[in-house]
Amino acid sequence: MIKFTLICALGFFTVAKTLSNHAVAESKPAINDLVLEVVQNMPSRGGYDVSPEAFANLKKSITVKNNNLEVMASGAHPSFCSESTYLVFTQVLAQLQKQGKLHLTEADWQNFTVGNPSEQPDGSGVWGRWNSNGPGTARLFEELQLGRNFTKIDEALPGDFMKIFWNDEIGAKEKGHSVIFMGVRVEPSGRKICYWSSNQAYEGEPAGGMGVKCSDEKKIHRTLFSRLENPRALEKSLASISSVSKKYTDPYLSSLLKVASSPKEMCDKVNCVK
Repeated sequence: MIKFTLICALGFFTVAKTLSNHAVAESKPAINDLVLEVVQNMPSRGGYDVSPEAFANLKKSITVKNNNLEVMASGAHPSFCSESTYLVFTQVLAQLQKQGKLHLTEADWQNFTVGNPSEQPDGSGVWGRWNSNGPGTARLFEELQLGRNFTKIDEALPGDFMKIFWNDEIGAKEKGHSVIFMGVRVEPSGRKICYWSSNQAYEGEPAGGMGVKCSDEKKIHRTLFSRLENPRALEKSLASISSVSKKYTDPYLSSLLKVASSPKEMCDKVNCVK
């Protein structure tokens, strides 16, 4: 896996319009730095798979201990895209709790564990939202008021959570990818969008797995970014989607297993800035 220290990431990529490296460093939120720090310490490769084995490993990797999450990402392989980004997300929250910047109870943390698919289907709870088709992460951020959602690549910063749509569909027929944005690399042939996730096998990585990949911008049909800005909102908002809440399952996200959504409907549901 390519290692991206903050300095390396900023030096390697042209990010956010024509900002200088210094300007980007000044404007990048501290939580984005923490996201990148967690990414840098994630395991590399390990294979890409969406099998029951991969799901079982994810479930075992996230537990509650001593009033915090214990995330053992090293055991989560093979892996798939939403699994890898969720492991980063949960580790960031656990680090904030350790730093005294977040104050969740043990009961709160139970909401971040992963249930069996029959118990926690797409659209249900935290993980069920994150793993959904369409704007799963963005919908979670909007419901819990964790930060803003937006669509323009040139406004993105390293460490933003990102949903890539490889086709024009949103929902049942979509081809999507849950990733963490790393930056934009400019080449003579055009711009490449670089991201970290668990990626399917490709040239140079025959087994796939966790790591950085860069794709031609022309191949990306749509993007949706979510920036973690207000994690302390969880202290009040998390109960609204707990397992005992009437809003535990989001009807919009759960419907995307079978139906399609439109770009307008998606943005309305996540309050995205175009």
